[in-house]
Amino acid sequence: MNKTLATAIASAIAFILLVINTIAGTNFTIPEDVLSSIAVLLAAGIMWFISHYWNQDYSTIAKRITPLMRKMKELEKAGDLRLLDKIQNVIDEYERGDENDD
Repeated sequence: MNKTLATAIASAIAFILLVINTIAGTNFTIPEDVLSSIAVLLAAGIMWFISHYWNQDYSTIAKRITPLMRKMKELEKAGDLRLLDKIQNVIDEYERGDENDD
């Protein structure tokens, strides 16, 4: 767990409580162990969201490429890399074409 993130979240919670207590004139407190637990849970949730969000590609291109990639993986497991090689050749040819346009 990222202790820096958990500490930052705990500090933010403590600050929010300070603001509430100052404005409302209350003396609301949270025990340190509960504050730490809440901060760690929030940090874990934030890290989980970030890791899942940035590791997923929901673009139109990704939606079209995903079935092709699955097929290439099946072929690769069977020892057939011809499709992957052809795609790489098309990309290489495309990039060479861009260089010749300059």
